[in-house]
Amino acid sequence: MDGSLIYDFVGEFAGDRFGFVVSGTGDLDDDGYDDFGVWAPNYSVGGPNKGKLYLYSGFDGSLIRTFTGETDEDYFGYPSPGGDINNDGVSDLIFGATGVDIGGADAGAVYVYTFPIETCFNSIWEASSGEFPDEACPLWNLINTADIEFPTFQGDTLVLTTSANAETMYYSLSGSQVSAIDIFVIECRMRYVGGTSDSPEQSGAKVLSIISGNMNVLVVGQDEIFIWSAVSVKGASAIVDTDDDFHTYRMEYTGTAVSVYYDDSLVLSGSTFPTPNPNLIYFGDGTSVASGTSIWQYVRHNAYAFDTDVDLDGVIDSCDNCIDTPNPDQADANNDGEGDACCCVGNRGDLNGDGMDANILDLTFAVDRIFRGGGASGCPAEADVNADGNPHNVLDLTFLVDRIFRGGGPPGGC
Repeated sequence: MDGSLIYDFVGEFAGDRFGFVVSGTGDLDDDGYDDFGVWAPNYSVGGPNKGKLYLYSGFDGSLIRTFTGETDEDYFGYPSPGGDINNDGVSDLIFGATGVDIGGADAGAVYVYTFPIETCFNSIWEASSGEFPDEACPLWNLINTADIEFPTFQGDTLVLTTSANAETMYYSLSGSQVSAIDIFVIECRMRYVGGTSDSPEQSGAKVLSIISGNMNVLVVGQDEIFIWSAVSVKGASAIVDTDDDFHTYRMEYTGTAVSVYYDDSLVLSGSTFPTPNPNLIYFGDGTSVASGTSIWQYVRHNAYAFDTDVDLDGVIDSCDNCIDTPNPDQADANNDGEGDACCCVGNRGDLNGDGMDANILDLTFAVDRIFRGGGASGCPAEADVNADGNPHNVLDLTFLVDRIFRGGGPPGGC
């Protein structure tokens, strides 16, 4: 250590008092390096002294994410060292808000967030499926007022084009299709090709979200992205490449705070604004004062309202790797996307995965695995032939020999 400066950071706005408290937070992003939080108690965008917490990577100093107070005079974001609260091996985040009035004037509050924050997307549309969003499940609604244009496929991408500013072409989910959730995330991968507009704040492809009366819009224009600070009012913006290639755009709503990520880097922060309109999500050209072309690879979010859990294991079906068999741990030994709990069909013993009942080929597979260090079966349940909870052992081999050569009983059921 030579005492040289590693990082330095400055506040966003005059009077924020950025750096009033700085604290290590542990390894929030699970990359092997401890991270740290910086508090700006007097951050006042959207209201006086709301407060804001900035989380930075200890590995490279990059901004991991931010949290912003929802109410005036919250003084939100006082960080603490934290710890692994839920015992999942990753540090969690603890911070305070000394001015929160929920329990009385300046009663204060403490918030604990699990990290890393993972999102289970329960609405996923991908152009590579060959289905238009209004043919897929969940079913999006197509709004198209263009005279001659229609959505078209271009390879594994969807092209949306309007040729006149008065035209609209977008896909939406609305009303009871959209859930009110605490942390809303919508992510898309797309390329902006170009367009025109009668109004600068409308110029570009849009991703609009209204959740529980809170609204914001991400506009992807010519080498610039921005969010609205009010209806049709341009807010925070960032200069980024938008037309050179496909890029991933991700919006996160945490309360009224909005964070926008561009190819996994946080580039914009702001706030939602109130609206009387019902829940709504849309992507495309949704305004009648702009036109242009955008190309989309996928859109996914976590607020689809009609999800089920048919096996009652606590994992919703759109995220469950074994829908019909309870498996709350979602174990997937070979990472093929199919849970270990449902890769076994009928009786055990298909070690080589050829779809046939236990036979000499499975016996050969077992011998190679047990005595020669060969590869493991892709499905641990199939390899546990005698159903004692221990796959790939001599007892399983004995059971197979008895079954194949001596007419012994069949392996246990799955």
